Order: sequence, then C-alpha cells, then structure tokens
Amino acid sequence: MIMQIEICASSYTSLELAAQHKVSRVELCQNLSCGGLTPSLALVRRSLALDLNTHVLIRPRAGDFCYSESECQQIIDEVHLYKELGIQGLVIGALSKERRLLTSLIRQIREISFGLELTFHKAFDDIVRLEKCNGYFN
Repeated sequence: MIMQIEICASSYTSLELAAQHKVSRVELCQNLSCGGLTPSLALVRRSLALDLNTHVLIRPRAGDFCYSESECQQIIDEVHLYKELGIQGLVIGALSKERRLLTSLIRQIREISFGLELTFHKAFDDIVRLEKCNGYFN
C-alpha cells in the first residue's frame, strides 16, 4: 500500500520542500491564517515548473462562502486561467445564502474544469443540512 501525501503550500520554500520530498500532491493557497485564499499566479507557475501535482484553491476572499455575482464571475475567470496553465486540480466551495450548495456555480465550474480533479473544500462544514447533499457528489 502506498501512502499519498498532500501538503498545503503557500510559498516557494514549501514548494521546494514538496519537490524535494516527492509529495503526492500540493494544494496551493495563500493567507492560511484565514483558511486560505486563491494563490498568486507566480506560486502556481513555480509549482508547475517543479513538476508537482498542483491543485489550486479558488477562494476570492475570507469569510463565508456565499459569494456575490461579481465574486462568482471572478471564480469562473480564475478557473479558466489556472486550467489554461495546466494544473491537475481545483479546490472549490460555494454556498447559497441559505447555506446550501450553490449548485449552479458548482456545475458551471465542473463543466469548465472537465478533465481536472475537483475537490470541495471546508465550505462543506457550513452546510446546514448535509443529508440534502446526498446524491449530488455520486
């Protein structure tokens, strides 16, 4: 059995250590003190240059996961940008004001990111009725 090791990376130093120790995957983000935000373009490019299995957190701001229309557009634009760079996966999350899955945005991201791994992040912890999600991720 092989153990998969993932690290959350937010700096060039952490990327270099990930490459040196041959981690299975990196999740790129910045501002870990607030739970993580979308990383810089430079950080993503560095990860890819080091040939790391690169997954990018798409989260435009700290706070809740209920995004405005303009924030949703920013998320979509970033998904396009990072996919074009050649990443292997995305880490996303979005909720409605009622704290249910924002399925319209999630479906749009899934369509755009076809071929990439897609992980739903800690927004899952804020869903009011998790049992309503059964079947959505099957």
